[in-house]
Amino acid sequence: MIYASINHDGDVESKGYVLLVASDGDEIELTRRVYREVGIRQPLFVAGKGEDALRLLEDHPNIALVLLDLRLPGVSGLEVLEGIRARPNFRTVPIVVFASDEGPDIVEKAYKLGANSCLNIPVAYEEFTVTLAKAFEYWLVVNHAPAPDLYVS
Repeated sequence: MIYASINHDGDVESKGYVLLVASDGDEIELTRRVYREVGIRQPLFVAGKGEDALRLLEDHPNIALVLLDLRLPGVSGLEVLEGIRARPNFRTVPIVVFASDEGPDIVEKAYKLGANSCLNIPVAYEEFTVTLAKAFEYWLVVNHAPAPDLYVS
């Protein structure tokens, strides 16, 4: 399952898009709600499976941020992370991992595979909203990322 979600006034070609890779319907809906509330201009795409996320990146390479849940059916979140970082033109794309209940070994592995941030996603809606809003603000407003293809040879 892949679909464009919200904020279609964003220009995918010049500003990129945000990719949420998650299979939990509640997590997807809450993330979409926070995305709308924060007012991010880039489109939000959602991939429900790791395979779909990797295929989407091939079809639409101009990405601004990946939000990656480690718990996915089929190809795991860690495998998706590794697959993204294995592609030279995605080595600098910020990847924020949702690591709610994962132990320190999994979080450490995510960082070693190239995650830029691991968020402990709270269960309470208010805390979830604040955490995700801060992540969006930092990665899409404050952070100055290099061009996606900077290191392509």
